[in-house]
Amino acid sequence: MRRALPLALLLAAACGNAAVAGPQRPPLLAGTIAGIPFTPADATGFLVEPVACGPLGPGLHAIVWVQLSSASGACALAIDHATCAQRPDAVTAWVALARSNAFGGAVAPIGPGTYDPATSGMADPNGAVSFFWAGAERTGSSCAPLSVPKEWTVDRLVLDEVGPARLRGSASAHATDGSTLAGSFDVPVCAAPDAAFCGSLKGGCASTACVP
Repeated sequence: MRRALPLALLLAAACGNAAVAGPQRPPLLAGTIAGIPFTPADATGFLVEPVACGPLGPGLHAIVWVQLSSASGACALAIDHATCAQRPDAVTAWVALARSNAFGGAVAPIGPGTYDPATSGMADPNGAVSFFWAGAERTGSSCAPLSVPKEWTVDRLVLDEVGPARLRGSASAHATDGSTLAGSFDVPVCAAPDAAFCGSLKGGCASTACVP
């Protein structure tokens, strides 16, 4: 699956006996990817109202997706994946929730709440079913893919704010090789058309463009 956030930073300055705190950037998930510490430089979120999204299968899907990147421009980078473009020497990670209806019925938008990953793929009596994802990608100097764990489990997902401008909450996930993602997130929503986002989920590119 192809996929695409700000570093937590506290600036302090001393003046006489007084300390003045500068602006603090919103927090981000961090951890290790394939044994390498991962602290993202940029982040973005996607909020997709119930729409058809081919890579996720038939029917309508509501999606909340938080994407972290070691490179700047996380929103543009995520959409570049739709055209099989990559950044060199980059690490991308994500945590996501999608909701659909197993019976082809109506799908409610995703709102704030505590979501239980243990229910992933389990439909309720009305057919409502949620799916949880986490994952990562790494590229080398020529944008060739590097080894990353393929099997991830989302352990926890809390959405405190779900709006057209920001996604805020916390999450944790782990992979079979010991890779981890954990912490809080407060990220701007990428103003990308739903079709562009769904296109970024596709895989199997025959070739990729390496974008500096």
